[in-house]
Amino acid sequence: MDNTRLKIMLVESNLGDARQLRDALAEDRDFEHQLDHFMTLGDALVGLRDWPPAIILLDLTLPDAQGLTTVQRMTNAAPTLPIIILTGPRDERVAVEMVGAGVQDYLVKGQVSGKLLIRAIRYAIERKHAQVELGHKNAELTALNEQKNQLLGMAVHDLRNPLSVIITYCDFLLGGSSGSLSPDQQRFLSAMKRSSEFMLNFVTDLLDVAGLESGKVRLKLESTNLAELAEQNIGVNRVLAERKGVELRFEHPSDLSPVMLDRAKIEQVLNSLIGNAVKYSPPGTHSTVSLDRNNGHVEIAVADQGPGIPALELDRLFRPFDRTSVRGSKGEKDAGLGLAIVKRIVESHHGTIRVESAVGQGTTFRVDLPANAPVSNAA
Repeated sequence: MDNTRLKIMLVESNLGDARQLRDALAEDRDFEHQLDHFMTLGDALVGLRDWPPAIILLDLTLPDAQGLTTVQRMTNAAPTLPIIILTGPRDERVAVEMVGAGVQDYLVKGQVSGKLLIRAIRYAIERKHAQVELGHKNAELTALNEQKNQLLGMAVHDLRNPLSVIITYCDFLLGGSSGSLSPDQQRFLSAMKRSSEFMLNFVTDLLDVAGLESGKVRLKLESTNLAELAEQNIGVNRVLAERKGVELRFEHPSDLSPVMLDRAKIEQVLNSLIGNAVKYSPPGTHSTVSLDRNNGHVEIAVADQGPGIPALELDRLFRPFDRTSVRGSKGEKDAGLGLAIVKRIVESHHGTIRVESAVGQGTTFRVDLPANAPVSNAA
């Protein structure tokens, strides 16, 4: 055989239709090709090993396979080869669905000219080649992303210990254990401690992001009293809230049933949302944490009376490292990772999170979680 010619596999049980397609291809004498015709899918699958083509023309109705089954068996056997479906006028709707399922094109038998057939073959080969190349590139990017997450995790682990040491020594010195400090020394050490705490929180968030992106973080599901968990978290955040003159309120039904969730991860969600509410609330205002249930779901809502977020900036909230123009009421810093982590944790529980906000009217975050729905094992 002349290997310079385009190899075309025709799988068609009707000899008359096969002859018409062969004649159509012969209309263009400059189109160099070799056509191998098979009457059944089984023979064609054997032929793939002995005579691998550049493209497959596949009839949907064969003696040993019909419709979607025909396409599935052929695509499984030849995942990298372009396929053009051959169909009758009454089956055109089915053929369109096949194109959506992965084949490159379809042609209606009896309505095919040589020019149309050759153009369809060339385009199908180009499209399939592009799809295969895209698949290779995506696989490479996935591998590089996993490598990035591993390196990021290693770097974060190496950074956490020295930062913790700096914070401990700052506390030791500020506590007067090594003697009295001048006002300037206290100011410098306090600034060092604040910066170190910010960096420690930042690298901890980076570690969470790396773990969540890698898919290696496992959810430890357990039946949890969500009201009790929320109340504990509010208690932790109430100390900071009182320092700022912000009141934390808690509302929930008295008979809320236990929920299957990862207790530590949802506590992380609560801490981030409640912490943000306190951070952006001016003194003399209040923030409300509320729980509710509806049709097999539970909702966690955290509302503040802060400055609100401009509508055009709302879509930036859950993007890693992205921040809005809104700043904490006392100038608190934000690395822009907390809400991105919250969103991924919520989605790992098959839940959703949304935000309602308007400038000058405060912000409310609503987390909706299925009370008893199956939960994925990786965040």
